[in-house]
Parts: sequence; structure tokens; C-alpha cells
Amino acid sequence: ASLFSQDDLLFDPAKSTEPERQDVFEVVSHEMSHQWFGDLVTMAWWDNLWLNEGFADWMETVAADALHPEWQKGLQAQSIFESGKQADAEPSTHPVVQDVDTAAQALQAFDSITYDKGAVVITMLNAYIGPDVFREGVRRYMRAHAFGNTVDTDLWGIMQTAAKKPILRIERDFTRQEGLPLICVSFPQAGLHLAEIRFFDNARSGQQGAAQRWTIPLSLAIPGAQTRQMLLTDTPTLPLHSPVLVNAGQTAYARVLYPQSAFVDLLPAVPGLAPVDQLGLMNDGLALGLGGYAPPENVFLVAQTLPATADPVVWRRVAAIVMTLDWHYTDGPARAAFRAFARSLLAPVLAQIGEGPRPGENPNAPILRDTLTSTLGHLGDETVIARARQILASGAGTPDEQRTALDIAAETADAAEFDSLLDRARKSRDPLDKERIYDSLSSVADPALAKRMMAIALTNEVPAGSSAGIISQLAYYHPDLIWSEAVPHLGDPASGMTRDEQWDVIVATARGLSDPDRIPEVQAYIDAHVPADARRPFVGAVAAIRQNHRIATAVLPALDRWIAAQTKP
Repeated sequence: ASLFSQDDLLFDPAKSTEPERQDVFEVVSHEMSHQWFGDLVTMAWWDNLWLNEGFADWMETVAADALHPEWQKGLQAQSIFESGKQADAEPSTHPVVQDVDTAAQALQAFDSITYDKGAVVITMLNAYIGPDVFREGVRRYMRAHAFGNTVDTDLWGIMQTAAKKPILRIERDFTRQEGLPLICVSFPQAGLHLAEIRFFDNARSGQQGAAQRWTIPLSLAIPGAQTRQMLLTDTPTLPLHSPVLVNAGQTAYARVLYPQSAFVDLLPAVPGLAPVDQLGLMNDGLALGLGGYAPPENVFLVAQTLPATADPVVWRRVAAIVMTLDWHYTDGPARAAFRAFARSLLAPVLAQIGEGPRPGENPNAPILRDTLTSTLGHLGDETVIARARQILASGAGTPDEQRTALDIAAETADAAEFDSLLDRARKSRDPLDKERIYDSLSSVADPALAKRMMAIALTNEVPAGSSAGIISQLAYYHPDLIWSEAVPHLGDPASGMTRDEQWDVIVATARGLSDPDRIPEVQAYIDAHVPADARRPFVGAVAAIRQNHRIATAVLPALDRWIAAQTKP
């Protein structure tokens, strides 16, 4: 059986936004896929949960691409893959197939490794085998095991027979060992050399330990030549010279580290690359920059080469990267300089796409327009903020424009504007409208107003089941406030939070902290309240505090120096 939240199922064409339309499709198709992976064939035990959830994550994209190719959900799925890669680079990671002995361990298995890494491993195998053979393998598996229980090798053994390729070895390497491969590129005199190490979110963490190896289906693209397919099983040297795009198509579950000179060699080719490879270079650039493997400005060296007409999904990712980096800053001259640089990067794209809908535009253009608008509003673009307030006051615009205007107005609200929106939420009889307003108010920037919203979220005034989400959203922007003043009250009956919801809020809040002096407080909570078999997410949260501090003190200053050099007269 599946349980649906109303905002993941109800769609009103007059009020709902385009992202909500696509989200509803994804959620329903994800749950429908469990009729096959979950109901018709059921995992034998929780250690193979990824057979259910990894396939469901993968199938929601496949179904969308088949029925709504204009959405480009396969391209959008790169964000799913990034979630898995980010989780797999942290100290709290675990193998996809893991030991599950208790109920707490089973609950923890519903995470980004199971869902998102599972989905990208399946995507990689589908690309390596080919979709027709892959589909035939799934059909044989379903016929062989209908109304029965299986482990993952039951599926991949059948798939190997159908494909006549070493599927079991590849699947074993990516599901039985934890960690994300980093393919290190070099160009000795003989040509292109590839080597594997494990990628960590901090290159200097000292966690490297024993060497790890993966059997990786990999594609290489040389500008002006045919893409080359290979199975990376060793450390080969190939007669190829820079520029070479490694992991073309981004189907391999790996990151790629180029020498800086070879990375720069690729930049002139970026405008002509497939959107998925533009995303791949930026995603790796961000992760490698934050991790200390490469200069942090590499992600923007790629973004600066993109034309304003690049795929909307690609520019949405640029906006998301800007928001990620902005989150690591605190208010001051460095953040002001970063925001000015980011506005100069994004504003021309909004000007090109236009402020309002255009006939025949890309179906994802409205989503990009609203993403750019909300991002520029967050970055302090006064023109964008003024227009958002005008749209909200007039009631004009599309549902997407109204929702974006609400988000901007709520984030930038003063006390009077906050009270006006709060009054609107309290008077609304539409449960979705009420929920949207409270959700928007949970991003309010003013700390005093955030504290007021926190107090409201800890009561039964907000829609049932929404307290944890609102508090977690407030914690994203105000982690120290929520840690100090909300965490002690999460167990109050008025909040209506279950123990697991409380833990989710505490983990989300702790992951936003950046002061190492908070770590003993977090550890004290863990020691007092969290059983040993339920602590993995909390371990990740403690590591995130250290990571946030390192990024703020070591990575951002390097990025600041680069930005300053870009803006010199």
C-alpha cells in the first residue's frame, strides 16, 4: 500500500504550478512502479530495499520521458544522482546492500544511498546493457519470480545472461562496497591515463584507508570524433590527448578530476556539449571545489561559457549552485560581493527568457523563469523583489508567477508584511493554499520573524503533519536559532511530531551548523536520546558541521579572491 500527502497528489490547473504538475506525476509513477518492484516481486529482506526504491526512483524518470519527453526528466534526474553522490562521499555512507538487523536500521535504510545511488547504478547498467536488452532482462526476472521473494543477484544474474556482459561484477562493485569512485585523469607523454581513487567530501580528511577499485562502464568523447566506450577495470593509458571528455553522457557513477590545464582545454567545447555533460562538468566542479581537490571557481568557469539560451535545466542547476554557495556565507562584504557576481551571471538569462510566458516556449522555461526570479530575489535584486510584491498584491500572473512572488515576498518580509501573509493563511479555507503560505513563511530572512514562525510551527495552528517540514526549512536559513530555541521543545505534544520526525528535524538542523563548538552539544543529545543502532544520520550531521566550517574558512576565501579578480576595473 502507498500513502500520499495531499500536496503530492492533488493538482488544480487553476492554482497549481508547473513544478507541482511534474512532481505529482513523479510521485504517482514512483508508487505505481511498486506494483512490480515490491508487490509482484518482493525483496526477501530489508538489506535489498534498493530493489524497490532504487527502481522506483529510476522508473519515475523512465515513465516521464516516455509520456512527457518535453519535461526532460532524464536530464533533470542528474539532481537525483547528485544527491546519491553527495551522501556517498560523507563519513556516514554505507553500502547499497547493507546489514539490517533492527527496526531502526530498516528505517535508516530509506535514505539517499538506497534511493538515489540505487537509481544511478540502475541507470548506469541500463546504459551499458542497452534499454531493449535491459527491458527483456526485467521481463524474464518478473516471470521467473512473480509472487515470490528475491535478492538482488536474482535480477542481475538473469540480466547478465540476457546481456552477455559482466553485470554481476559491476553490480557487486557498486552495491557491496561503499563510496564514490573518482577517476583521475592525466596526460603523460604516451597519452590519456586513467586511475581510480575514492572520492571524499574532504580531500584532506585522512579517511582514504585501503585502496578501492570499481569496474566502471565509461564513455570517452573527443571533440570531432566518435564517442569511445570502455569498461574501466585497470589503470589504462590510451593514445588520446587533451581535450578529452571523460564520462561522456554522465552515466557512470563517478566523478572526474582533470589536471587544471586539461580542464581549461575543455572550456571552449562546453557551449556545444550535450546538456547532460554541461551539468556533469558543473556538478563535478562544485563537488571537487568544495572538497579541496580543485579550484572552487571551476564551476563558474563552466557556467560563464554557457549561452543564455542553454537548456533551461542547465541554467536551473547554475541557480541551485549559486544558492548552495550563498548558503555557506554569512552576512558581510564577502557575501555581498558573491551576490553581486551571481546577479551578474543570472540576470542576463532572465532577461533573455523574459519576465512572462511566451507562446511556444520550452515547457521547462516557466520553471527556469521562476527559479531565476526567486534566486535573484534571494540575492537582493531590488527590481525583482518590487515586481514580486506587485504581482502578489494584484493577484495577476500565472500560478507559477504567483507562487514565486509569494516566496520572494515571504522571504524578504518585514513585520507588517509577515503579519499580512500570516493573516491570509489563517483565513484561507483551501488547505493547499494555507500550506503554501506557511511553507513560504518558513523561509523568512529576518531572524525575529523566523523566531515567530518557529513558535507557530510548534503549535497545532499549522496544517497537520507539517510542523517538522516547517521547522526544518527554518533551520536551513537559521540553524543556530532553531538549535537553541526549537530543539528543546520538539517533544511538546502541541507540535504533534513523532519521535522519528523529531530526529529528522534535529539532523537537518545540526547539518546547518558551522561552529565546531556546537559539536559537543549535538553529541550530548545523541548520547542521551538516540540508540546506537539509529545513529548513522547523526554521525553525518556531526561531520557536516566540520565540513561547513572548513568550507567557510578555507574554500570561500579562495572563491572570494577569484571573484575579486573578475571584478577589477
